[in-house]
Amino acid sequence: MISDFEFLPEVESGGLGIVHKARHKQFGYYRAIKQIKAQGDDANARRDFEQECEKLTKLSNGQHPNIVQTYGGFQEEGGRAYLEMDWIDGKTLEDYCTRDGFIPIDEVLRFVQNTASALAYCHQQGIIHNDLHSKNIMRRDSDGVYILLDFGLAMENGEVIRTSRLDCGCPEYMSPERVKIELLLLPSLQSAEPTNLSKAMLEELRKATPQWDIYSFGCLIFKALTGEAPFYRLNKSEEEYKKVLKQHIESEPECSSRINETRQTAFQKAHPGLDFTPESCPGWLIEMTAKCLSKDKEHRYPNAQAFLDEFQKYLNNSNWNLEEENTGLRYRLQKVEAENIELNKDIAHLRALRKPIRINIWWKWATTIVVCLALFSNVIAIYYSVMMPARIIAISIFSALTLIAICVYETIWPKRDTNEQDNNQ
Repeated sequence: MISDFEFLPEVESGGLGIVHKARHKQFGYYRAIKQIKAQGDDANARRDFEQECEKLTKLSNGQHPNIVQTYGGFQEEGGRAYLEMDWIDGKTLEDYCTRDGFIPIDEVLRFVQNTASALAYCHQQGIIHNDLHSKNIMRRDSDGVYILLDFGLAMENGEVIRTSRLDCGCPEYMSPERVKIELLLLPSLQSAEPTNLSKAMLEELRKATPQWDIYSFGCLIFKALTGEAPFYRLNKSEEEYKKVLKQHIESEPECSSRINETRQTAFQKAHPGLDFTPESCPGWLIEMTAKCLSKDKEHRYPNAQAFLDEFQKYLNNSNWNLEEENTGLRYRLQKVEAENIELNKDIAHLRALRKPIRINIWWKWATTIVVCLALFSNVIAIYYSVMMPARIIAISIFSALTLIAICVYETIWPKRDTNEQDNNQ
């Protein structure tokens, strides 16, 4: 029952629902509760919700580690529908890219492998996600594993997309096939030019295929490598929305040159002083990304399993180890080594500054010797009964002892500090 949970502040709001973090009142565990916006009298919304629950139950029954675990949906008396899922402590790919600017290549490869594996499982079950974008991929903090979320727009393979589901999703990640449907069927986007498509051809165009997900996945890989989607909006205006949609159909993302240039700039910003090497972005990954982003779906991978098989082959030949717990280790190690070099330079500079101080103390020793000779002459004078004021003798003794203490401190202690530093290194 939804009444068993205490709702915490809203986490995410989308076109179809709102996601809350919720705590079970009795047992204290946390869940993500998706609350459907439409009320119970909306037949389309109820049907979409029931289908999402059905698809998620089919996919996220704990059999795949990269798909969010779902515990089922329920409706309250008021007609409001809810969906209970695992709460994942972590950040979305969008947050990760925004925060870090540059993602180490072994982390990118882990993301690609995890997401491709989740998509391959979906395609094997006959499910097209149909809404892949950077906020629907979560990186779990505890182990760095990527989790695929939000099946609200998911479709069966070959299912015809309904008009009620158009104008949903993120335009930066839509496939050209989805874009053509949007441009043809949405009144706000329809062109004044008449279309030559027959009803049968239009119905065929609206049938979902795994290549829709493959194109969106290529956009996600591009985002992980560069920090930005191949085509993106400068603002949320309708003009920018239309511009991005048309770019998916008409423009080429120029993967090779753009990925290398953008990634090199981001690398140098994140790791100043370090060299960008070819290992920082393997060419075979760029080629696979370009194939995913082909305008003609027949030139893309037929499904995610075909992509994953080729990716794994390249990965094995490259000797990458994605089982390491510390991602980005090579870059962080290089950075630490560079910082150690700078630190050693600073230590050497400080030692050089100390040498004149140790040389200049010899004048103190000379002064001490003079005072000691004066003190010795005073003692001789007293011995031969040459009367001198006791005050002068006391001052001489005090001055000699003070100078001796200063000289001993300046001579012995700096040398001791230097020896301790050498031993620590």
